[in-house]
This record gives sequence, structure tokens and C-alpha cells, in this order.
Amino acid sequence: MNKPDNYLKVLALSLVVSLIVAVPLFAQMDKGMELYQHWEFQEAEKAFRQELQSNSGNFEARCYLGQTLLMQEKFEEALGIFSTAKERAEVKSGSPVADAYHVNLSLARAQLGLKRNEEAWKSLEDAERARPGTADVLVFRGVYHMQKQDLKKAARELEKAMEMDEENAYAHYYAGLVYLRQGHPAKAVDMLKMFLQLSPHAPEAFRAQTLITGLC
Repeated sequence: MNKPDNYLKVLALSLVVSLIVAVPLFAQMDKGMELYQHWEFQEAEKAFRQELQSNSGNFEARCYLGQTLLMQEKFEEALGIFSTAKERAEVKSGSPVADAYHVNLSLARAQLGLKRNEEAWKSLEDAERARPGTADVLVFRGVYHMQKQDLKKAARELEKAMEMDEENAYAHYYAGLVYLRQGHPAKAVDMLKMFLQLSPHAPEAFRAQTLITGLC
């Protein structure tokens, strides 16, 4: 066998090995995204962590990991991820989690979870600048006002969010909590029922159902 033939065999073998190594990497990312879309956040977290062990530079995987942590109320670690991600996020990245809007919104959610309200407000302002006029910014402004005990402002922001996007599940969820605190149990039940209809597998679904049961 001549040298060119040997070279081609070695090259082909190298390509096969490369593909064998690459497939698990892509598989972990794909697996994590599929689990995330099915609300299986614990398993999605594991998949994204495995992806990052092999490819620490995968910025989108890191942001998805942060999202899974948010949905499990692991706010401290999520805060660290999105604080770092903010420095790299671009206004338009083509990613549903890694652009400047989503990173700032996620950062605000982590800060609200930790009751770091004033920092959260600044992050919401940054999210608004990156993508003006979104329902989600209004939702978390409502959460901000709710945590500041300004229920009228909270209700106003959440009602605006629902007018802008009537299928925004979390606008209904937090509106239900606000109406309950305002002493409007019937309105609260309507909001929480709509939340369950829109997002029956959300982590907050059990709490919403418990509140509905207690109010009915």
C-alpha cells in the first residue's frame, strides 16, 4: 500500500474519532434543551452541566443552565451566572436565552428572588433598553412593586402585561397573588386558574392549585 493510501486511512480514522467525540457533546446540549422545554429542570440542569464540563465556552449552555437554576429557585448561583453573562451578552444574538434582553431579565429575576429589589429594577431598565415594550418586563416590575408592598402599582403593571400578552402565564400568576393580598379572592382564583391552564407543569403550579383549593 502506498503512502497516499496510508494518509487517507489515517485521515478517515481521525474524522471518525472526532465525530465519536463530538456527538456526545451535541447530545448533551440537545438533551438539555429538550428537557428544559418539557419543564424537567433538574435533569436539564444535569445535562447543561455535563455540556459545560466538555465545552466550558458554550455561552448559550451557560445561560440555559442559569435558566434551569432560576426555575428551581436556586437564585444565588443563577445570579452569578447572569452577572458574568451580562458582560458578554449582545443586543441581538439569535438565542432565546443569551441575548442582552434575556440575560438582563434573568438577572432581574434572580435579584428579585434574593430580595435585592433596587438592583433588580436597574436590570429591568437594562432589559427594557435592549428590547423596549415587552410584557415580561412589566411582569417583573409588578413583582418588584409587590415585594415593595405597593400593591396598586403591582396590579397596574401586571394588568398592562396581560393586555399586551393575554397568554403570559406569569402575569396571571403574580396578578393572582396581588389580588389575593388586596382582598379580592374571586379575581385571584380566576388569575390562578388561567395560570394553570397556560402552564400546568410550571414549578408554581402546585402552589397555585393549593391557593385555589383554599379559596374555593
